[in-house]
Amino acid sequence: MISDSEIEEGNGTPVPGSSLDPDSPLVDSPVYPGSPRRAVASYGEEDSFVSEPVVEATVEPTTQPNRSPIPPPNPSCKADDGFSALAQELEGYTWEQLQQRFIEEMDERSKTENILQKETADLLEVFMAWSQTTTFRDEDRAYKRFKTRMDHVRNSEASLEEKKAHYASVVKAFENALDLLRTG
Repeated sequence: MISDSEIEEGNGTPVPGSSLDPDSPLVDSPVYPGSPRRAVASYGEEDSFVSEPVVEATVEPTTQPNRSPIPPPNPSCKADDGFSALAQELEGYTWEQLQQRFIEEMDERSKTENILQKETADLLEVFMAWSQTTTFRDEDRAYKRFKTRMDHVRNSEASLEEKKAHYASVVKAFENALDLLRTG
């Protein structure tokens, strides 16, 4: 339906920029190729205003929906891994039986998981004890090495002091000998 705001009052000419304006980008525009085309009354025929009916139709997609590249399972194929036997076993179950079976299987898996967690915790405890023992042993060895180095430094310093005193006495003896030679 054409709105009154698209037509100027009195003369029936379209408002510039409205969808009825022949110069409007909405009418027969390459930018809007799918825009509805409405016939506009010529400027000379103000009394007669004829428009073409707009036909609206729903468009159905012409392409098929994308299908999975994975083929559906073939019921005639027998799996060697035991899943087919399990599937045949479960076919006769009701929903309640299936839920009960699921709960039982999950309980069994939970028990196994709890056992593994306990074993892991025990192994971690043993590892921590070993780690602490190694740390204590390393600290003890480091302390003994430190004591040995300190003793070595003390002995080296004492030996150096003895050598220094000995050299000082040798120098003193040479000085005394030179004094005797000069005086005599």
